[in-house]
Amino acid sequence: MVSKKDLKDCFESEFKIYKTTNYDLFKFMHGNRQINELHRNRLMQSLKKRRLFSLIVANRNFEIIDGQHRFVGLREMKEPIHFIIIDDYGLDEIRILNSHTQNWTPREFLKSYCDLGYNEYRKLFEFMDQYDWPFNEALRICTRNKVRSRGDVVFSGGTMIIGDADMERARWIADKIRDIKSYCPESTAPKHAAFIAAFRRAVDVKGFKITQFMDKVKKYPFLIQRQRDTNDYIVMIEKAYNYNQTKATHLRMRD
Repeated sequence: MVSKKDLKDCFESEFKIYKTTNYDLFKFMHGNRQINELHRNRLMQSLKKRRLFSLIVANRNFEIIDGQHRFVGLREMKEPIHFIIIDDYGLDEIRILNSHTQNWTPREFLKSYCDLGYNEYRKLFEFMDQYDWPFNEALRICTRNKVRSRGDVVFSGGTMIIGDADMERARWIADKIRDIKSYCPESTAPKHAAFIAAFRRAVDVKGFKITQFMDKVKKYPFLIQRQRDTNDYIVMIEKAYNYNQTKATHLRMRD
């Protein structure tokens, strides 16, 4: 067994560990994700079963960098907080630490930038809320496919830009899909991310007339059915577009 003296002689301690029950000392960092109640409750149940030693990481302003769920759980249980101070840590370090533990959802990542006042990210957040779209499809349509996922360095680095023309086009497409939903209330297809992706591609096909397609959907709602993937939806949209048309006027949308 290694004695405390041996530890002190052999190793250098880089950080001092502090202990307190002054919970008001700590602050949540603006831009960090919100407390997940399910995660907090599970953590509290675990802490009640067995109180394991756990460190909270804070910066010089006592903003919590790592361990905000543990902090909330320990505070509610009136247990002491063990913590260390790392002076210059901030939101960038929070994102890095969380990416290696409980991953942020795309919406949490997006909201963290909105909270910090990034207007381009707020545009995307408001678009998702207004149309109830899945994150990836909303991101791709609002950026005209220039940013494709949360993992894209442009999005994660805070440099995403959504042009006015791109946002106008995104809202136009979203409004058309909303109309399709109203024409086909029995179909779940318009809510499917794969349908959104297919429709986004279809309207860019040379010769595609949106009024012709919308008229067909309104008159023959049975043409819009749930499909397996984006390619199948492209086939479905092509068939619906060409339904009851002469072969000479058919528009091909597949490669």
